[in-house]
Amino acid sequence: MVEFVLGIFFIMLGGILIHSALKLKRTQDIGLIKNKMVNIDKIKDKDSYVKFNFKINITLGGIFIIQGLIYIIATYCSIIDNISWFTDMILMLTMLICFYLLICKAPKF
Repeated sequence: MVEFVLGIFFIMLGGILIHSALKLKRTQDIGLIKNKMVNIDKIKDKDSYVKFNFKINITLGGIFIIQGLIYIIATYCSIIDNISWFTDMILMLTMLICFYLLICKAPKF
């Protein structure tokens, strides 16, 4: 039951990330990005900053949705439960890489 609820939470979180990425791409409004490391007024190349955040949000959103689906399927199918730990590791590594990019590359804009 816990995996089912966690799966639904991951799917909702992934949907929110993808929705915010598409909204950012459509409106090109940098005010949607809440980042205290970067002063929005001092950004020189706003298009590349939007593309940078769009890629990170789409990547994390897609992986969260896939992970949520695997959690939900794993509650009903024991074969998927065996590969669930592998996708957990992929999710954690991807989040680590994305946070590294946000911390190290975002202040350069």
